[in-house]
Amino acid sequence: MPDRRPLSQPDAHARALAWLDHRHHLARELVAALLATVPAPAVACALEQLTTGQLHLLALQLAHAAGLEVDLHAGTIGPTTTTTGRRPR
Repeated sequence: MPDRRPLSQPDAHARALAWLDHRHHLARELVAALLATVPAPAVACALEQLTTGQLHLLALQLAHAAGLEVDLHAGTIGPTTTTTGRRPR
């Protein structure tokens, strides 16, 4: 029979963080699998349900993962600039 004693604050915190990390991993894997298999019109329909802020965040995260720079105000995408502010050649 499992031990039913209350968890200490640090143990409860660690357990909650582990649970959240696991849920994040499952959600990430599900989204990646769906993006790879769902037809583009269905993806577009799902993206329409997101707020502007969520779309901006998604765009920035995708661009960063791909090594691209996004200007949300101009709507442009390009390679990440160097520390000098110039685009790499």
